[in-house]
Amino acid sequence: KKLEVGENSFLRTTSRKLETSTTRVSIFQKLTESLVASLLGLLLIIVAPCLIWYNEEQHVKELARIRFCKNKAIVIDCDSPTADTEGCLVHFVGTVTVGENAALDFRLRGKGLDLAVPISAAIYLKRTCHIYQSFEESQTRTEKDNFGGGETRITEYSIRDDWTPFGAQPELLEHVTARNSRGIWDQLVSASEPDMKDEDPGEMTALVSKTETCYDSTCAPNGTSITRNARVGNFHLSKKVLLENPAVFFSDLIPVPVDYLRASTLECDGLFRGSDNLLRTFSEDKMPQNGDCKVEYEYAKDGFEVTFIVQQV
Repeated sequence: KKLEVGENSFLRTTSRKLETSTTRVSIFQKLTESLVASLLGLLLIIVAPCLIWYNEEQHVKELARIRFCKNKAIVIDCDSPTADTEGCLVHFVGTVTVGENAALDFRLRGKGLDLAVPISAAIYLKRTCHIYQSFEESQTRTEKDNFGGGETRITEYSIRDDWTPFGAQPELLEHVTARNSRGIWDQLVSASEPDMKDEDPGEMTALVSKTETCYDSTCAPNGTSITRNARVGNFHLSKKVLLENPAVFFSDLIPVPVDYLRASTLECDGLFRGSDNLLRTFSEDKMPQNGDCKVEYEYAKDGFEVTFIVQQV
């Protein structure tokens, strides 16, 4: 697929055919494959009714919960709850807010892959790093033998160049001659790790009270940050509530405005800010090359309405 320079860089995917392999399959091998496929089909026939029954059972239980909540829940004003409804099932509607003074970042103290300025009115912040790599793909076609019931399988291997958020891929591919470059991926991993050695204890306490940062060395340099100030009226929304309902709170992610991104990052060679809300290692008017990286920042903004049926405590 040919793409013109200047299009969205996430769509710059190319593919090229490189190698071909041929395999002979006898009639006995085909019979073995048919037997295995038949056994798998029989297993699915046995398992499918069990799965259908389980799904229907969960649906019935969910309907029972809805009826129970509808009959028992007390409608209250989330801005002025009273002690009379403590311990009761309550129903309220309100707007999610984090407060005027709350701001969110990745707790990197403005270094590495942190924001240049913490972003306000955010309940969730997400950083996704992509690297441009080569992937091996295969396509097999079959040519039937004229006699004997056998066949010849011809497999064509090709390379697809695309973005991935899952880190640098193996340097060498299995069937084709190609080499992946790690680029600055290792620098990105180092620049995403929170450095707490020089934190002032008092300042650290205030900072932790505002955000909950998720850093995992296995998924670095990708990361998330969740506010601890989310509220609906006088009800506080815990991190557990937010994480258990991602479709409600984290589904409408929007790009972090470019003014909040760092113009350059000393910890990562050649990483600079583009005009399209990304940090990148290549110019916007050029095609990415193997090993090029870019960093995408998104956040979930407060100010949307939600409905709760919960026990007031």
